[in-house]
Amino acid sequence: GGHARADMLDKPTVKLLYESGCRYLSFGIESGSPIILQNMNKKLNIEKAIDGIKLCKDYGIHPNVTYIIGYLGETLETLKETSSFMEKTGTRNRMFFIMPLPNTVLWNNIYKNGKVIGTTKQFDLEEYIISLGNAYDFVGLNLTDFSDNDLIDLKNRCELGAL
Repeated sequence: GGHARADMLDKPTVKLLYESGCRYLSFGIESGSPIILQNMNKKLNIEKAIDGIKLCKDYGIHPNVTYIIGYLGETLETLKETSSFMEKTGTRNRMFFIMPLPNTVLWNNIYKNGKVIGTTKQFDLEEYIISLGNAYDFVGLNLTDFSDNDLIDLKNRCELGAL
C-alpha cells in the first residue's frame, strides 16, 4: 500500500505497482468540486483522477479515497459535485470535517486577532486545539454558510449518496 496522486497514474505505473505487490493506494482527493479544489490550491485534474482510480480497480488495487467537507466556499452544489465524484469512482465513504491546524496557510487565512472569519464571538484557541481529534466528528469550527446542524446533516447525506 501507499499514497499517490490519482491524476498522475497511467497504465504502466499501475501495472508495475500491482506487479510489485501493491494492493491498496490512498488518494487525498478531498473534493469533487473544481471550485473547492481551486480554493484548496489542490491542482488536481478531476477527470484524470477518475481515470486513475478506475485504473487501480482494473488492476486489482483498492483505492482508498479521502474527502473533506466544510472547506471555504462549500455549497450544496459543491457537495453534489463531490457526491457525483464518489458515485463515478465507486469510492463513497465517510468524509472528514475540515480541521484547520494553527500556522497552516488555511489557518492564517481564517484566524485573526482571536477571531475566526464569519464569527462574531471570541474564539478560544486552546479549547479548539484540545478538541482536535477524530476528523469524522464536528468540533465546532464551521467555515461555511450552513448552520452547524445542516453541515452535519449534509455530511451524512453525502456519505449515503442522498444529496
